[in-house]
Amino acid sequence: MNLEDLFENAKLYPSSRQSFLEILTIQEPSNYINRVFYTSQDKKMHLGYVLMQTEPNIKTKFAIKKQKSNLRVFPVSFEKEFHENFDDFLSTFCDHEYFHAMEFYKNPNDIIIPLTKLIPLYLKEKIIKTYSLQIDFLKLIYTREERALKKQIDNFENRNCSNQYMQKIKTDWQICKSSIDKINSQFPKI
Repeated sequence: MNLEDLFENAKLYPSSRQSFLEILTIQEPSNYINRVFYTSQDKKMHLGYVLMQTEPNIKTKFAIKKQKSNLRVFPVSFEKEFHENFDDFLSTFCDHEYFHAMEFYKNPNDIIIPLTKLIPLYLKEKIIKTYSLQIDFLKLIYTREERALKKQIDNFENRNCSNQYMQKIKTDWQICKSSIDKINSQFPKI
């Protein structure tokens, strides 16, 4: 069976999903991923379901470079509503999540709010400290997502993604860009 057939099989039979992901990571390897896990419970966030999630090594949170991440794949990733075809899935898996893992590996300072930034905040009033951290965290999330979505868009020419999927990714990218602009314009740097 080729990867596309294995993907179709994994859509039908949840018990085959972990083995599909293991075969996929052999045929589509990443130097930045330690392990890929299939999780049988969906994860819902305020913006909707999480399809996949790159989980940085704990050392990355201390700005230590060259730490491989784990990649968690949730059941909704195998639903037609989210990934109409195999290339849609690959776009999320390889172009988006592998990109997050690469950033965590190479540039943890650009991804995680370094502890050195937190120390001076203890000297400020609690309101300012909370405000600054919340704004920095929002900018960090939107900026990280914007870069990963842009990577997907740049790779569309190499994939046979569905029109619906490509439009969703482009829309999400525009939302991230707009959110970053709004944050930058409304919240001055403290």
